[in-house]
Amino acid sequence: HLTRSAAVGYGEQGIRVNAIAPGATSSEMLDPWIATPESRVAWATAPIPFIALGDDMARVALFLLSDEARWITGQVLPVDGGAQWSLAGGGSQGASGYGGIYEGVGRDWS
Repeated sequence: HLTRSAAVGYGEQGIRVNAIAPGATSSEMLDPWIATPESRVAWATAPIPFIALGDDMARVALFLLSDEARWITGQVLPVDGGAQWSLAGGGSQGASGYGGIYEGVGRDWS
């Protein structure tokens, strides 16, 4: 609720307040886990079954900062490839055509 409260409090000043709720993102801390069997199980049902890169989060931040998002405020934007839904049991049963999360690490999606 902090994001919403700040958006209401600062909106009249023309300040938009949003938050990014990042999913698994390749990093020094997460990369060792990516190679484990537990990782494969955790991401087997993700709609987009690969680990994000830092650039993926940066692009969302740039969008939220842009004029394209001028009407968006008070939102928490999940950036997790749909994992929150599939890991909770309510989403896709996986996407065919992907070899798994390992293919996505380091992939250039531009």
